Amino acid sequence: MIRSILTGAAVLAMLGGASLAQERCDPWVPPAPIEPAKPAGPAKPADPTAPVAKPKPPQAEFWVIAGGTLGAEITLLGDSLTSPHFGQTVSALLGERQYKIYAIGGTSAQMLSGLFETVTVPNDAVGIIWIGRNNNPADVKLVLKSIASAASHIPSGKYLILDVLTGRNADEQPGGGRRVNTDALNEAIRAKYGDRVISVRPLVTCGDFSDYIHLFNSGQDKIAKAVADQIWTRRW
Repeated sequence: MIRSILTGAAVLAMLGGASLAQERCDPWVPPAPIEPAKPAGPAKPADPTAPVAKPKPPQAEFWVIAGGTLGAEITLLGDSLTSPHFGQTVSALLGERQYKIYAIGGTSAQMLSGLFETVTVPNDAVGIIWIGRNNNPADVKLVLKSIASAASHIPSGKYLILDVLTGRNADEQPGGGRRVNTDALNEAIRAKYGDRVISVRPLVTCGDFSDYIHLFNSGQDKIAKAVADQIWTRRW
């Protein structure tokens, strides 16, 4: 198993400390839309005799990614930020630990925690909970309730929580409205869960963002290392 030393940056992140000036990014601007190609001729009229397709009701289903071969499973719950690369990197840093990711992109904390209750988690698993990004950050009680529900589903009681990542939208820069609310939410998460919380924003730089919120592998690697360091330090 690869030993990993808790870095100064990771310690700072655990305590929630980092200069706000270091977290100020140029607001993300979406790329210009590509103009669709114009049809070569008039559109073909619809066939009035064709059966009308009935829309299928939306179904929520985790994407489940598993890997690794050794040790107690690391069970990861999250949205699109909990990517396959993130789970694979945590596993690799811990000597190819078994891991399983349960994630749905764009999904609220309460929906994720509710679905997580249907999952059978191994008795010795270590949980990594990273939810809340897709909620209104002012819904502090709702996100805290969802985190508590997910944590209660880890039989071993061994779990870490990643707080809500702030991104590159204009209102998420220090002093912006969403940023103020997200900072308050993250403070409430730290107040409830103490040293189980890893503060993720101080770990990444503006250049680690691939868009307004998602991260390049470079950013995912930094957060994965902080998670692996904590699992190793706690001998989990």
